[in-house]
Amino acid sequence: MSLKRYTPLKPGGPLKSGGPLKRTGKLAPQSAKMKVRQAAKNAAYDHVRAAEWCPACGKPVECTPSHALTTKQHQAHEADPSGIFPLCWTCHMIFENQKPRFKELYPAIWSAKMRAMRDLAPDYFRKKQALDPTLYSD
Repeated sequence: MSLKRYTPLKPGGPLKSGGPLKRTGKLAPQSAKMKVRQAAKNAAYDHVRAAEWCPACGKPVECTPSHALTTKQHQAHEADPSGIFPLCWTCHMIFENQKPRFKELYPAIWSAKMRAMRDLAPDYFRKKQALDPTLYSD
């Protein structure tokens, strides 16, 4: 079954619940640039998928990719393996939402992530250090 794009029969206005639809053609194919970007990201995530345990807490669980730099602000480094760390979901959420706690619980991983941040985006690291010098140190 292929995905098709549907639009309301009458142009203008939102699609009403249960309203009639007409087929307008296939979804637009993924651009070549996006395919290359996705392939690079998949290759960078291979070492995360290969991890059989979380390097922070040591639990034998499936890991998720945790980026040293936010992917929204630093898309150029989204697929850079040196800035991607395997973490279990719990540790990843602690890193994202409770950075001081993560630094206290897992100092070795914190230092590695800070080194990666400093090496990949020195200006961004300096800005973070200026906001909180005790937290953002390596």
